[in-house]
Amino acid sequence: MTSNEDFLQKLTEGQQLEEDVVDELQRLLPGYKVFQTPQDNEIDRYIYKLIDVVVEKDDHILFGIECKYGKEKLRNCKDVNGWDGDYNTVLNRHSLHNYKEAYFPVYILNYNEFCDKAFTADLPTILKSGNDAGRYVKSSGEVRYNVDSRTWNTYDGLDLTRILTDILRKEKLC
Repeated sequence: MTSNEDFLQKLTEGQQLEEDVVDELQRLLPGYKVFQTPQDNEIDRYIYKLIDVVVEKDDHILFGIECKYGKEKLRNCKDVNGWDGDYNTVLNRHSLHNYKEAYFPVYILNYNEFCDKAFTADLPTILKSGNDAGRYVKSSGEVRYNVDSRTWNTYDGLDLTRILTDILRKEKLC
């Protein structure tokens, strides 16, 4: 499989998670506009600060959720980072910069299929989480931060109702 085919397969899997999040939020929030942001429109990507799923009410963005989906455990995570790979969320420098610029609350939902665990956190929690800044640099030069998700909300399995209800409670929408 070429790297482009691999990327497209991972994108498709990640987008399925985004679609599931949209469907569940629409069920939990009737009367709100919930949508998946376009991946191929640079203007929308800029407006929504790269966030995958956005919740609006009366044309006001209430919050956004970035969805991450991992199938494979990061090799040597314990040796490199000092924490178990189950608790690893990979974010890049560009994305973190965009999340910080968002004028609405940002959440990350990371589902690690290999250990059947989901992790969520708001941006302040993410920014306080430890990471191995600069240790994982892709051949393109992109710096990846392997964020320690142990302080995040942790769920066994992908129970979207429970996960999203916790986010809605935090946003005082439930």
